[in-house]
Amino acid sequence: MDRIFTLTMGFMMGLGLDQLPQFCMKFSMSEATKSDMKWLNSQEETIHDPTGFQYLCRFLEVHSCSEYVWFLKIYLEFEYAMSDKQRLVIARKMVDCCMTPGEPFEINISYEMREEVCLTQRKNFFLQCAKNVKELNARFHRGEEVIVPPDMFDFVYKEIKKLIRDNYWLAFEKMCLTMSK
Repeated sequence: MDRIFTLTMGFMMGLGLDQLPQFCMKFSMSEATKSDMKWLNSQEETIHDPTGFQYLCRFLEVHSCSEYVWFLKIYLEFEYAMSDKQRLVIARKMVDCCMTPGEPFEINISYEMREEVCLTQRKNFFLQCAKNVKELNARFHRGEEVIVPPDMFDFVYKEIKKLIRDNYWLAFEKMCLTMSK
């Protein structure tokens, strides 16, 4: 709701479509100061800090990287899950949302990572994840013990962090520091 209000306010001020993303970020960060941004020390701190994560998500959405936002949100849910049953539900959501070809939030990872995964596992990683989750889901419904590895998506998470660091982190950091002045 606050995003709609902010966009409306930008239009009323006569800003063009090309100026709105920067205006939205500036307006949303107008309360922040350098002392409040301890989370900006590292990418990992930003992702695990509620305020820093919110700013990073808005920044990535403005730069048309919604799939990274969805992946990070679901990954953090998975990371904080307390049981295998919770991890199973979240893993299914991860595969359906971010790892199914053709889905709106399918993540785009590097060719090198896809090759590495194919060489080490001899199968497409995303199809393998989907198969594993389906198999775990079937075992769960049969009443069998289900163990979902807590590190199931870790190397994809590392790749997404690398992509964010290489392509967006410096611009995000610079924008945060500029906006807090």
